[in-house]
Amino acid sequence: MVRIFPWATTDEFRHDFLTMKVADDDLEIARKNLSAQSISALKKSLPRSGYESFNAQDMHNSIVNSHSNTNPLLNPFAWGSLIRDIAAGDKSRKEEED
Repeated sequence: MVRIFPWATTDEFRHDFLTMKVADDDLEIARKNLSAQSISALKKSLPRSGYESFNAQDMHNSIVNSHSNTNPLLNPFAWGSLIRDIAAGDKSRKEEED
């Protein structure tokens, strides 16, 4: 029986064995895939799904609506309130003069 090895000596075998890179197990692969660096790289390179796009648009709309100030001059109810306050103010001045 003849066994053929790719190493000429045991020293070459020992050197190759000690410098060999061992493949990661499943747990280590999962840790690498779930690292912050890996996830941020995926966020930059992968397109958004329809659900993510909808949520981003919905979040944008809620932020814009919560931080926007509407112009009271464009509100007809504000105009009615202003006119009512002016009319009530005139009446109160007339009552003070009497």
